[in-house]
Amino acid sequence: MSTIMITGGSGFLGTYVARVLAERGDRVVIFDAAGPVPELAALTAPFEQQIVRIRGQILDLSSLLRGIQQHRVARCRTL
Repeated sequence: MSTIMITGGSGFLGTYVARVLAERGDRVVIFDAAGPVPELAALTAPFEQQIVRIRGQILDLSSLLRGIQQHRVARCRTL
């Protein structure tokens, strides 16, 4: 199990990718300026313990690095 960050992951594609990663046992950190989309919440609801959401701007390097360090992110995917 590794921790994977998805930047721009609050939309449909990011939510789906987060679910697939969580299903295979990974921890997922979603980093996005937008909050979670209520209509997509059911996709990730069974995996709430494995998915963390951080609200932030991708251009805010200190916020991005803080999230990576705090959650010990091993890999990052950008959507």
